[in-house]
Formats: sequence, C-alpha cells, structure tokens
Amino acid sequence: GRAHDRVVSELPEAVHSVGEVNGDVRGLPALRVLPAPAQRGFGIASSLVSQLTDSHQSHAELLAAQDSFLDAVVEYNEDCLNILECFGPPNAKANHSIVKRYKSRSKLYCHQSAGIVNHIKHGQGRLRYFQIRHQGLSVPGYFVERIRQGTACPDDRWHIGGDTAFSFSRDIRYRSICALGVSKELATSICEVTGQQPTVGIAPSKGSDSFLQLLQSITALPPIVFPDEVIIDWPLISVLLSADEACCCEFPSPAHPHSFDRGVFEAQFVGDGVTKQFQVPYLADKCWDRIARLNPTRKGLLVGLPTNIVLRP
Repeated sequence: GRAHDRVVSELPEAVHSVGEVNGDVRGLPALRVLPAPAQRGFGIASSLVSQLTDSHQSHAELLAAQDSFLDAVVEYNEDCLNILECFGPPNAKANHSIVKRYKSRSKLYCHQSAGIVNHIKHGQGRLRYFQIRHQGLSVPGYFVERIRQGTACPDDRWHIGGDTAFSFSRDIRYRSICALGVSKELATSICEVTGQQPTVGIAPSKGSDSFLQLLQSITALPPIVFPDEVIIDWPLISVLLSADEACCCEFPSPAHPHSFDRGVFEAQFVGDGVTKQFQVPYLADKCWDRIARLNPTRKGLLVGLPTNIVLRP
C-alpha cells in the first residue's frame, strides 16, 4: 500500500473509532492502525503553550513556535489525506467522490492555515509580534506581514482591513479545533470507504493522556483577546474530568471572550533597510469605526480588569 511509517504513526485518534483494519481493504494489503496521536504536532503545540505562560518568553522564540505550529496543522491535514487514500487503489472511481468530499470538507478547517504557510514559504511573508498592555496585563498575539504600496502592514487577506491581529489566546484554540475537525472528517470518510460504522471507542493510551493534558493547558489560557475578536465566533474547548475523560469542542460556541478598548498597542517590525513605513494594528481610526459599527453595545469590551477571569502575567 501507500502507507508509510510517518503517516501511520501520526494517525489521528478520531480514526481509532473505526477500529483496526485487519485484512484487505479494497484489495490493498492489511493496514494496522497504530493507537498513537500526532506526536510532533502535540509537541509543538505544548511548546507554544509553555512559552505563552512564561512571563519571560522570547518574542522571537514565540513566533518560531507559532510558525512551526501552523506548519504542523497543514502537514496534519496532508497526512490525513494520505491515510484516506490508503483505503483504496490508486485512481479508483468508487473512491474518487469520497476523497473529493473529504478535500472539500477539510478545506473549511485548513484553508486559512494553508494560505498563511504558503505565503510564508513562497511570498516572503513574516509573522510579527503584537501585544496590547493594559493595567499590568499583556495580551500577546501576532500578525502576518505583507508589503502593500511600500508599507509593512498586516495582510488584509487574513486580517480584516489590514489593521488587526490574531491573539494567541484565540488562535491556538481555533487551530486546535481545526485539527480535530480534520480528524473527524477523516474518520467519517474512512467509514464511507469501508462501509463500516464506528462501534469501538477510543482505547486509552499514553498519547491520550498527553493529548488531554495539552487541551487542559490550552483551556487554562485566559480568554482575553484583541478588540475585534470579541465579536467573532469563539472556539470553545472543554476537558471533562470524570471517570471517562473526554474533551468537548464547540465552534462556533455561545461563549465569548473579553478585551479592552484602550491600552498600549505595541508591534515589532524588523527593518530591511528599504521599507520606511509601518502600519501598527488597531491604530487606524477606520479600524475602531468598524469595531464600533459591528459591536455597538461594546459587548466584551472592559474598562478595568475582569474579576471572574484568572490572569497570568
């Protein structure tokens, strides 16, 4: 078959609900599913979370971890497609529609990450650090930089109006849910290919423990974001600590985060000796006019520090 060690070893846990495939599938040799999550992606995400909770983190190292995390999300989607193709002979007409549907459904989860990674690799794009400081609290994030008419600014393909940014608090939740969504689509597609329905639950494993610990670390990040992010859908991740530990992901969810409409806005640019104009997110009047228009009741915008949220320096 076309399975290789890396793909099989990084098989998402969602696929385990299908059970092991013992015997031929559509004429292919037996493929034994290994009960292990995508360890590389989990390791990168764990490193990113650790740096976010470290008050002395290096901005350069934080951006490098975010860059690697984006790469891992995109590679994960590609590996899932390779796994799906292992369940049928090459160019099989019977499976073409299933693969096509999988690509269409998984694109909903990965198109933004894939576009950013492609821009960084082929368009000389860069990730730049950005933060809002307010009453001793720092809300860190980043933006994807591009040069527009001689000005270094946030890329308007991903940042509304070219003057916003991504907070780490929302971004890591959103991209983690996207990776889980890809796993769900892979499990659904494999069921369609094999004609089987998932009847076996996920067996506990060492990978499951580290996965739940990662999700717990992500949910512990304070839900404080940038001003425009309080009015967009919030990715909710909950870890249920019971006899049968499980995670619950909801996107969009009825929950909403908090932010501030004032503070010190700081962006890091790296000069190239040529570019002389820089646009810092959230400093343009049109940005605040848009936020006021979309959020006339100022939902989620706080004047002081919230009392019901545990903050970390």
